[in-house]
Amino acid sequence: MNAKTKKIRGGESLRNESFDTLKFFLAFFIIIIHTGFTGVVGVGIKAVSRIAVPLFFMITGYYLPPMTDEKLKKYFCKVFCLTIISTLFYLLLDYVGSIAGEYTFNWFIQTFSMKNICYWLLINSIGCKGVHLWYLYALLYVLIIIYVARKEKKISLLYKILPLLFLGNYILSYFGVGTYRNFLFTGLPYVLLGYLFRENELQLKLYSIRYRRFILGFILVCVGLAAEMLVYNYTGTKLIRDHYLFTLPMAICVFALCNKYSHWGAGSYLSIIGRKYSANIYILHMFVISLINYVLRFFLGVEMQQQLAQNSLFKNSFPFLVFGVTLFIVFILDKSWSLFMQKKTANAMQ
Repeated sequence: MNAKTKKIRGGESLRNESFDTLKFFLAFFIIIIHTGFTGVVGVGIKAVSRIAVPLFFMITGYYLPPMTDEKLKKYFCKVFCLTIISTLFYLLLDYVGSIAGEYTFNWFIQTFSMKNICYWLLINSIGCKGVHLWYLYALLYVLIIIYVARKEKKISLLYKILPLLFLGNYILSYFGVGTYRNFLFTGLPYVLLGYLFRENELQLKLYSIRYRRFILGFILVCVGLAAEMLVYNYTGTKLIRDHYLFTLPMAICVFALCNKYSHWGAGSYLSIIGRKYSANIYILHMFVISLINYVLRFFLGVEMQQQLAQNSLFKNSFPFLVFGVTLFIVFILDKSWSLFMQKKTANAMQ
C-alpha cells in the first residue's frame, strides 16, 4: 500500500508528511535560537525562528484527537521516559562541569534548592544546562490536562480560554521567561490550537485558500513581524523575546499550509530526518554546543577560542556546524540502538 494512503493502526489516522518535513526545519530553527546569526538580519531570522516551539506543540496537538485513551497513555509514557533520561543526562553533564571547576562547588545545594524544585514543578524551569527541556515537561503536563479534559468532556471549555492564554503569553513576555515559557502559557494554547485544527479539519479544508494566497499571507505576516520589531527597537522595548504579536499568525499560516499540502517533501531525506530525528536533535543540540566549544578550547586555548567565537564568519557558520554534528551523533546513536535491539532479539530467539 502506498505510504500516502497507508493507515496507521492503533487509533491514528493518515500521517501528514508535510509536518515531518517541517520538523526538519523546526529543529534547525531551534538551533538558530540558541546560536544565531550576526547583525540585523540575524535578529530577524531569530525572530522568525521563534515559531519552532509553537509549531512543535501544534503538530503534537494535531495527532492527539484520533488517539484512543490507551494510545494517549502509551504516548505519555514514551514522553515521560524520554524526559527522565534527558534530564538525568543534562544533570550529569552539569555535575561533571561543576567538578571541573566551571561552576560552584556547591552544586547539589544550588541545583536542588527548594526554589529550583518549585520552578521545576510549577513552571517547568530546569536549573541546569538542559534548560530547553522545559518543553518536555510542559508537554507532559499538557497531555495530562488533555486526557482529563477528554474524560470529563471539557475540551470545548479549554477552547474558550485559548484567547486568554495567548494574551497571557504575550503580556508575560515582557517579564521573566519562566512566567510564560511553561505548560500553561505556551504548551497548552498551542497544543489546543493543533487539536482544534484536527477536530475541524474537514470544515477548514472546505474553506481553504489557494497556495498563492497562503504565500502572500506568510509574506504579509513577515512584514508585520519586521514592523513590530522596528517599533520595539524605536520604543526601547525588549527586542529579543520568545513571543511576538505576529508569532501566532505566522505559526497558524505555516501550519495551515502544511495541513493543506500534506505530502510536501514526502519520502525525502528532509521528511525522514524530521520524522525520526527532530526530537533527539532538539534534546541533544545544547550538549553539542557545549561539546564543540570545549573541543575548541582544548585544541586552541581559551583566548583563541574566544577570538574565534567573535569572528563573523564563524558565528554565521556555527548554527550549521551544530546542526550537522548533532544530526551525525543522533544518527549514530539511532543505528547503534537498532543494532543492539536486533542482536538482543536474535539472542532471544535462539
